[in-house]
Amino acid sequence: MVALDQSQQAAVDNISKLTHNIHLLIGAGGSGKTFTIQHLLTQLWEAQDNDISNDTTYLACPTGKAAKVLNDAFAQDDFKVDNEAKTIHRLLQYNPGTGEWTYNQFNRLPAKLVILDEVSMVDSLMLEKVVDALPKDCQLILVGDDEQLPPVGPGQPFSDLIVHGPREIINRLTTNHRQAQGSLIAGGCLDILAGKTPTWGTWGLNTMGGILKDDLFFIEEPEKEEIPFIVSEVCYPWHMAGCDYAVLAPQKTGVCGVDAMNKYLQETLNPASEDKPEINVAWLTLRVGDKVLQTKNNYDLGVFNGFTGIVQEIGINFDGEQTITVNFDGQIVRYEEKEHIKQLTLGYCLTVHKSQGSQFKYGVLICHSSHYFMWSRSLFYTGVSRFRQELHIVGDRKAIKRGLSNVVSGERNTFLKLALAGEEV
Repeated sequence: MVALDQSQQAAVDNISKLTHNIHLLIGAGGSGKTFTIQHLLTQLWEAQDNDISNDTTYLACPTGKAAKVLNDAFAQDDFKVDNEAKTIHRLLQYNPGTGEWTYNQFNRLPAKLVILDEVSMVDSLMLEKVVDALPKDCQLILVGDDEQLPPVGPGQPFSDLIVHGPREIINRLTTNHRQAQGSLIAGGCLDILAGKTPTWGTWGLNTMGGILKDDLFFIEEPEKEEIPFIVSEVCYPWHMAGCDYAVLAPQKTGVCGVDAMNKYLQETLNPASEDKPEINVAWLTLRVGDKVLQTKNNYDLGVFNGFTGIVQEIGINFDGEQTITVNFDGQIVRYEEKEHIKQLTLGYCLTVHKSQGSQFKYGVLICHSSHYFMWSRSLFYTGVSRFRQELHIVGDRKAIKRGLSNVVSGERNTFLKLALAGEEV
């Protein structure tokens, strides 16, 4: 393995002492959280003074997409784990029919170490389920980026632990390696957190030096009606080449909101033709070649809320019912039941909230003042940090100014915060 930087090494050294049952690993995108986890696991598995092994180590994420991102990162580095990352629901074997969890306070998970990634998305109720299912001698490592959007559900356990928990369990990665290589996306994320306008790139240049070409661009367009056309023009070559791309917007409504953008991008990037079979799903029409989004966890098919894929085939089964086959990044899934098919929707454009836990190579972030009241610094940061290789921000400077200046308080009244502060609850 490549050597760790100073903050990564400090985190590995601190956590591997196992002086607490819980540790936090905090870092922005590009700080090497997954890389640090690999080194930590290697050290823990090889140590003679603990009983943590590969087969007693479990990895989990709040969403299926986040779990896939983690598994893909391990596979790319040829890092072998016996238990691949799963959603929390799959790890604890949740039964949607009965509402019961197989692993709970009465039937503990057979684990010595559990690593929970993307914890900024995990609410108090879900973290409680995880903690209830852990044996008393199990180590829990919470990994995440504290600058991202808070959980949709109640509480903010990750933030509460960072602010009010013991200092010795906090491990923060401080070096952004992508920025050091010249990535404007990585540098832009840090600028946004500081309330500064990012440095916009020029195609083909190395504005920041380093080894990377410019990867963050701003296309100014004050007229919201023109934005769908611009976004389609940017996405067209990616779509034709089958690239990993996404379009993000802060809300569903409006001319350049998620719903309108999905319809427009379908019409321009994958228009109807006689050689493309179609299927009607509620009020939508899906056709071969469309980008689609899975909107619910489906344990029968092995696909989960947030998965994006490409419609590969539409056909007829033996009962004369239409079927649809989707390629989710190499996972081929055939939908035959109507109720399952209704879980699909167009996936060209997603909300920033829906994109959490995902990473994309290429993309567009719509940043227009028609969504003025949705914009905040955390939303802006979360949207930009989803992309690795090329990002075009399309919109106006008024929205950018709003995104930088609107620091929405993440303060929530929680029992965990009071308990950590030593108050009676």
